[in-house]
Amino acid sequence: MTSGCLVSSVIAADATNAVDKTGAELKRVNDAGKYAVLLFHRKGDDSSAVREAVKKVVDESKGRAEAVEAEVSDPASAGTVSKYSVSRAPLPLVLAVAPNGAVTGGFPGKCDPKALSEAMFGPKAATCLKTLQEGKVVLVCVQNATSKNAEAALKTVSEFKADQRISEFAESVVIDPADQAENGFLGKLRVDPKSGVATTVLVVPPGRIVGTYTNLVTKEAMFADLARAMQGSTCGSGGCGPSSGGCR
Repeated sequence: MTSGCLVSSVIAADATNAVDKTGAELKRVNDAGKYAVLLFHRKGDDSSAVREAVKKVVDESKGRAEAVEAEVSDPASAGTVSKYSVSRAPLPLVLAVAPNGAVTGGFPGKCDPKALSEAMFGPKAATCLKTLQEGKVVLVCVQNATSKNAEAALKTVSEFKADQRISEFAESVVIDPADQAENGFLGKLRVDPKSGVATTVLVVPPGRIVGTYTNLVTKEAMFADLARAMQGSTCGSGGCGPSSGGCR
């Protein structure tokens, strides 16, 4: 081994063995039940505008968020850089990381404070996004005790989840339409929280809506929509997915 290779090996080993201080800071923030607003930047680049946007959002979050910075060439951030696969991403890059570890928003190059603030969803939304990021299907059940067809909707969801075709790959999350903390997420799903009718939204990774159900639907109809989505179509018994851009 040449001296040059030896030096390179030592540097690589140091980078691998370095304590991921950024990851530890991120964990501290999340463990406190807060959003981490994670700013990736490169030394020497001008990230002042993005940093100001992050500061504004954190200052206005009323203790709900903290900023965490990661300089991409710093060995102390290597683990975090690898975890979020940002080595080749446009920088600066801002990620909103929920307390449960879900990434609820990403802003490469620039960061709009309003959009970043809106990306800090409530805990139920974060659970949905975490499940999707784990590669599972999510059934979002928007209902409460006063919602029409609530019991029947949950029965269908339970039957769908229990089916051996999907049982290991599906989760459900119940969201109360009266919960103000979840309104932003319901808006993304295009669900009217004031409808008074139980609504079930079938979402597949990375976040594609394949069915929205406000009527009494069978599990087989939901499976048909899921199969259609797997084949590339966006039309189903519940209509077009609101983010699909139309049926095709």
